Amino acid sequence: MSSPHAVSSARTEQALLIVFADLTRFMANSHSTPAGTLAELLDAYYRHAEGLISTVGGRVVKFMGDAFLAVWPEERAGTGAAALSGIKRDIDAWWAAQGWDSRVVVKAHFGRAAVGPFGQDEHFDVVGSEVNVAATLPARTVSLSAEAFRCLKNGERKAYKKHTAPVVYIRGLHPGGRSASLMGQRPRAKEDGTWRPCTLPSAICSESSTRSSRHPWRAGPPRRSSSLR
Repeated sequence: MSSPHAVSSARTEQALLIVFADLTRFMANSHSTPAGTLAELLDAYYRHAEGLISTVGGRVVKFMGDAFLAVWPEERAGTGAAALSGIKRDIDAWWAAQGWDSRVVVKAHFGRAAVGPFGQDEHFDVVGSEVNVAATLPARTVSLSAEAFRCLKNGERKAYKKHTAPVVYIRGLHPGGRSASLMGQRPRAKEDGTWRPCTLPSAICSESSTRSSRHPWRAGPPRRSSSLR
């Protein structure tokens, strides 16, 4: 076993294409599936997903139930971003062949993160705020942050359109340390006057992605732009 210092020194900060993917309706479809059968199904899915990712120069960092985290190094970020739509189609077809109506939702961001061994078993992982950005992108099919979108070549960008997130109002900390927000609504008068507007992260969504008309936090129709600044 390596010392904590040795493990720490083996980690580096790198620019990466960071991808989160998880399945829709997984809980509903797995509810009546025996544990042993579900384990075999997920094992087959993990192997299939790993093959798809590695074929286009990426690496699956870890699986988390029906979700996975994958990364591509900076020099292959464009290849990875361009492959995401095809990976989604392949995974969706794979689950359909199993008789499930689950579909994969893919979120991608390009940024810097700490990469390397962690813990006593020195398992490979990727950590940092940019990982959180990827995980929290709004998505229904394939979504790219503006940074990930820029990894694509000009001809590959046509299948995507810009989605601008709505403004929400965030209230300052309560005495107990909790924050409150009014999403998509004009804030009520508060004696401390600490409500302030805050824009959620935008995403470049695939052409087939449409927002639900029943978003509880949408103040109005989304603003769209055909160009990326």
